[in-house]
Amino acid sequence: MPLPLRPYVTTYAVLPNPVNMTWQDWVDTFVGFNLPVRNHLDPDMPWREFVDRLGLIEAWTPDSDDFENWQDWVVALKAALSM
Repeated sequence: MPLPLRPYVTTYAVLPNPVNMTWQDWVDTFVGFNLPVRNHLDPDMPWREFVDRLGLIEAWTPDSDDFENWQDWVVALKAALSM
């Protein structure tokens, strides 16, 4: 999948709450409802790889290395977006 040449900020239609969701359910929902990432990211990637790739196109994305699990990363993502 091609990546944009520079980071940009996207408004997301859906940023699911990770409570009672598996990573695959969360990422399928996130990618399925958000066209800007659907064209650039594969929801079948492991969570750290997905987050790192998202960080290449979204400068504000929290770094996966700062989190023990994907749920905590989603909380930080929501905070970064003030959602």
